Amino acid sequence: GGTAMIPFKENRSQYLHGIPMFNAAFGNIKIRTVSAHPHGSHVLLISDNALLYSYGNNEYGQLGIGTRGSFIMSPTIVTPLVENGGKAIACAAGADHSLVVVETEDRRLVKSRSFDGKPENGELMVHHQMYGFGRNDSQKLGLTSKKAQPETVLLPRRVDLRCSVRNFGSGIVMVRAG
Repeated sequence: GGTAMIPFKENRSQYLHGIPMFNAAFGNIKIRTVSAHPHGSHVLLISDNALLYSYGNNEYGQLGIGTRGSFIMSPTIVTPLVENGGKAIACAAGADHSLVVVETEDRRLVKSRSFDGKPENGELMVHHQMYGFGRNDSQKLGLTSKKAQPETVLLPRRVDLRCSVRNFGSGIVMVRAG
């Protein structure tokens, strides 16, 4: 008697680190940014239309999908970031946490009137904000509030930068996670 070998593509529970494989879920999606930490096992991707996807290990909620503890094989959109019209512009996967920069737009009303007496449509304001999720030991998500210092953050939470960021037309454009 011998044992039957199951081909890898049929054994979906098997996961091999470091072996590139075609992911059919991205067959029609153009990827702009990829981030994966060498000591982690989750991946963050930003599509051409500014959607953040995550997949891989989710032990500490580092995928930002509201749950923890399972390995997610299929890329999932991190929906809380897009619910208010946010666009992911930069991301960083740490060993067990994630950081993402999100751009939002709104119009600020202008009190002055144009030369023809009609009110202005408003000035377009662009905001870049950073969000973190996953393991928060040593405050690596930047969540420094004395009220709540959670060990894990399962959904994206806005990071209070506690500094002024000069917006020269772009604001925060890159982020890294060590």
